[in-house]
Order: sequence, then structure tokens, then C-alpha cells
Amino acid sequence: MNYKKIHDEIVVRARASNRSKKTGVYESHHILMRAMGGDDSADNLVLLTPREHFIIHYLLWKINPGVKSFRDPIFMFKHKGAKNSRLYEAARLSHIQEMKCNNPSLSLSDEAKASKSSKLKA
Repeated sequence: MNYKKIHDEIVVRARASNRSKKTGVYESHHILMRAMGGDDSADNLVLLTPREHFIIHYLLWKINPGVKSFRDPIFMFKHKGAKNSRLYEAARLSHIQEMKCNNPSLSLSDEAKASKSSKLKA
């Protein structure tokens, strides 16, 4: 199986779809991991669905089986209870929905929100 080809197809398809975190549930992914010399430039980042993100890291591990930095994200996903990409996606979507419903900032006044925002920008 050509894991590199599958990886590249997912990245190309994600880039072509003009994704935005404002319009969907996406996770930022470094195409070339920072541990391998990648940076935070727009050219090195792509927005992936939680399921695609899981699959991409699995593929990177299969492409580079001896490299610890490619294996460790798989352990992180598994530690969160995700045995496969569909379970990971379901867990992430559930977490995001819970955070939206239970966000303590939702009960803040506009003045308190502005104050908090200005402190974060400083």
C-alpha cells in the first residue's frame, strides 16, 4: 500500500476545499512536523477533520515506522480512548459540543469579555 500517496491526497483535498474553523470542525496539522524542521507558516499548515487528522498521523507512522515523533501522536489519540479514526472523531465532536455548551465565557457581560480580550492581547 502506498501510504505516502494516500497522505498526500488527503492534504491536497483538504487544501483545495478552502476550509475555515469558522465554518466547520477542523484541527490544524503541520504538514512537516516541527520536530522534523517544519514551521508555523501557512504553507506548512492544513486544516483537517478530526478523522483525517487521526488518519494522517497513522499514515505518517506507517511511512516512518522507526521515527518516535511520528509514533507518539498515535499513542496520544489512543490515550484519549480512540481506537480508530471514527471513534476519535466522535470523541472530538462530543468534546467540542460540550465546550460550546459549558463555556464559562458565555455568561460574562460584554464589558467583562472586552476586558478579558484586552488582557489576552497585551
